[in-house]
Amino acid sequence: MLIKRILLVSVAILLVGAFVLAGCAKPATAPTSQEPIELKFAYWFPPVSPPGSRAIEPWGDVIEKATNGRVKITFYGGETLGKAPDHYDLCLKRTADITAIDPSFTPGVFPLCEAITLPMQFPSSEVAAEVWWDLMEKYMAKAECSKVKVLWVYPTATFQMMTRTKQVRTLEDLKGMKFSATSPMLAKTTEALGAVPVVMAEPDIYTSLERGLIDGRWCDWECAWTWKAYEVTKYRTDNIGLGVNTNIVVMNLDSWNSLPPDIQKIIDENTGFDKSRSCGAMFEALPDEFLPKLLDYDQKAGNPEIYSLPESERERWVEAVGPVCDDWANDMEAKGLPGKQVLEDLRSLVGKYSQ
Repeated sequence: MLIKRILLVSVAILLVGAFVLAGCAKPATAPTSQEPIELKFAYWFPPVSPPGSRAIEPWGDVIEKATNGRVKITFYGGETLGKAPDHYDLCLKRTADITAIDPSFTPGVFPLCEAITLPMQFPSSEVAAEVWWDLMEKYMAKAECSKVKVLWVYPTATFQMMTRTKQVRTLEDLKGMKFSATSPMLAKTTEALGAVPVVMAEPDIYTSLERGLIDGRWCDWECAWTWKAYEVTKYRTDNIGLGVNTNIVVMNLDSWNSLPPDIQKIIDENTGFDKSRSCGAMFEALPDEFLPKLLDYDQKAGNPEIYSLPESERERWVEAVGPVCDDWANDMEAKGLPGKQVLEDLRSLVGKYSQ
């Protein structure tokens, strides 16, 4: 009995002690602040360029504000994390969570995306952006872009011409001239016009012009200023509208899937069609800003006035590059891809968004 009493008393003392300790212990509190989700965004063009300074980096501010600081995006522009053609790989390997890529830099990986680089199809970069997003949703996102989350697309303003050695006024003037080509499609287009394409990445073009390795390049007027092509060329030809460069902003799938659903929703609301269209509109307005700078430079340098291609001559160029589009569609069909339907949809959408 004595042992039993001692045990009961001991248990009671332990229980009382437990209740006392429980009463004295401070309850757990939720953290007052949450560490932000940090994302890396890499792009290859200069941070001071309009795509970097006016479209990409301001988007980071929009997302940070919309998420009340829960997402913070750090930018790495100007090939900081890798060369221009490496940016798709940077995304796949999660070296960067988000990257801006040019599909043309990885030939064969994005075959249907080449449709946006088909020559002389778009009246403006805004229309090109609207068309491309619709095509992306219908075709590319489910196929060749399925390894990443596509955030938005943006084409550049349409290409004009800058040359070193002579003024180009007709198709015949192009014969034998060497032009840089930043994509296989641009190379085929250049060849169809009678010139000789030399495939190279954008950052290599300035030096090639400076050394006389090429005679000219295709670019919009903002690109001509940003990459300083005006310094190593003398002649300009306007009213060509040869085509556009393609760019896609993509996100690593693991990075995307790790985000809370409400954060994903905020990003979706600030990308997609509307962001693509706004970027296209931005590029469309850039020639009005940068062309006067070129004109001023040319006047001071004693360069000839810009030559505007007459519509009658331009129609000859349109006819010359027509087979490039048909050949592309047939080539896609041979690979088991819906090239003809994509081209048909592209032209239908151009009509829709041009109204």
